[in-house]
Amino acid sequence: MQATIDAEFGDTVALTVTDAADETHEFELKRDGTLEQHSLRGTSVNVSERSGRAAEQIRQVRRFARYHLYRRRGDDALSPYDGEDWIAYPERIAAVALTIGLGTSKPDCGREAQIEK
Repeated sequence: MQATIDAEFGDTVALTVTDAADETHEFELKRDGTLEQHSLRGTSVNVSERSGRAAEQIRQVRRFARYHLYRRRGDDALSPYDGEDWIAYPERIAAVALTIGLGTSKPDCGREAQIEK
């Protein structure tokens, strides 16, 4: 997926996202991630009108739009308390990986190897 920020007006941002199927989605998002408008091929998109795979694709495109806004502008478009967004924070993934890495390694391993020689 690719996203571009087309315009900013007040606390609203207009974005265009091109998905994996080469469909162009147009969004208007508040800086807090609230969806104002989502259109595909000039018609409004409503997830409740779709089912299964199509609904999930729409949700993924919307998450990507919020993620792009967060990464490019630093706006709080993602919510750490929302089940859909919590894993989208790259900082969380890095922090967990670092914590796991520190917990499983022996910090003095190199020094012990040198002393034994």
